[in-house]
Amino acid sequence: MGAQVAELLGWPQVTNVRRLEVDPAARTFVAERETDDGFETVTGPLPVVATAAEDIAPERFPTKADRQAGAGRPGATAGIA
Repeated sequence: MGAQVAELLGWPQVTNVRRLEVDPAARTFVAERETDDGFETVTGPLPVVATAAEDIAPERFPTKADRQAGAGRPGATAGIA
């Protein structure tokens, strides 16, 4: 999905990111990404589409009580700038 979004926006992309640093003043990023051979550090201009590596965070599953508590709440809507 990240490749399609980057293509539509005309932005560069970086995939399998496990660490991302952004310098808004310089309008650049530094990303550490996973590859088959290990890790690679890439830099580039902002804006960028970055997709996360599979194991970037531990999986969390809601309990039954969490699902029931959230069932009646409205979903949040976020816009893009």
